Amino acid sequence: MKKAIAYLLTALFCLSAAGCEGKNKESVASVAEDGIITLYDFESWEELSAFAFRYEFGRATINRDKAYVKSGDASMKVEISAKTQTPYILFYPGFEPVEKSDFTDVDRITLDVYNPEDREISVWLSLDTRSAYGFEMNTTGKEFVLRKNSWNKVVYQINRESLTKAFSLEEVMHIALRLDTTEDAYTLYFDNMQIRTGEKQKEYKSQRKTDELLFFEDDRDIDFFNCSTYYFVKYLYPLLDVNLDPNYCTEGRKSMRVRIPISDLTVFPMVELQVDAIDSAAFKDAKAISLDIYNANAKRLPVDIHMRDFYRTSGGSPKADLKRQVWLNADEWTTVIFTREELAAATVDIEGLKNIGFEFIDQNDKGFGKYIRFYMDNFKIIK
Repeated sequence: MKKAIAYLLTALFCLSAAGCEGKNKESVASVAEDGIITLYDFESWEELSAFAFRYEFGRATINRDKAYVKSGDASMKVEISAKTQTPYILFYPGFEPVEKSDFTDVDRITLDVYNPEDREISVWLSLDTRSAYGFEMNTTGKEFVLRKNSWNKVVYQINRESLTKAFSLEEVMHIALRLDTTEDAYTLYFDNMQIRTGEKQKEYKSQRKTDELLFFEDDRDIDFFNCSTYYFVKYLYPLLDVNLDPNYCTEGRKSMRVRIPISDLTVFPMVELQVDAIDSAAFKDAKAISLDIYNANAKRLPVDIHMRDFYRTSGGSPKADLKRQVWLNADEWTTVIFTREELAAATVDIEGLKNIGFEFIDQNDKGFGKYIRFYMDNFKIIK
């Protein structure tokens, strides 16, 4: 079945790429004694045919110029045209010859990238996984800024001790590579995608107080969020990272920055906090939930906040679902409070809370730049 899928992708790829070279060379995958597994070394068109290139991608070809090869005889040359949509490459670790989709023992992904441009370029890596209840989930993308005119070693550390509490790593569907949007075309070269196995998973330990849910002082807190849209339009997925600017914190020294790509569609970008993954007993005897949101845009904007005591699926929502639309004043903090009584009136059990979803309304106002920006801090349980 996997071979059939790979052959189908080969045919589709050859229609959009620059044409296939003669006879495809066998893909090379190796497992070293130190636990390093080479997923792709980008030596042949056969390998490229096993990837999905999304959103008016541009061109991906095999490069044999040794100046842009890190290992072996070739690399993948990617040419991105100027556009507003964010290009993506989806790598399938479960395909032959490696067939490695269980990442419970994987602690890092590495990739060599050459940036020949006279400017820095950003790329993001994330994982698309299948949740325990069958729904696709998307981890927070980690940003890597590629130095100009040089090779860059991208090292994606998988914080399994926190990530496995909110996501299932037993079925990794894709390693997702997001490329930057730009007004100017650019080129990158990719080589030597590897994973490392064998490191034991650390125990997750948190020093939270009884009234704390998330204060973002622990960088791993952003691993509890699923980034998506209701229609799985990946180029509009929110980007999350840790903020250290004290002007955007209400508690402690850190908060979470949320960037929403500017949209020309109505697809509802959203981030979802898997609260039961943090502490399933955190809401026992809780009277209310409080959180702070900063609207860092020069315009009053809405955000829809969902409280769920069930796991969201692709089907219709059960009645135990509360959604409140909150309007956020420009350049201002807003504290949002949900009381036990309000949740109960919407048939939501505060002590069985599983998910808090933040749905952002699409904006196509070019005055925002590339992103709409929000900051979140001080998720608190009131008892």
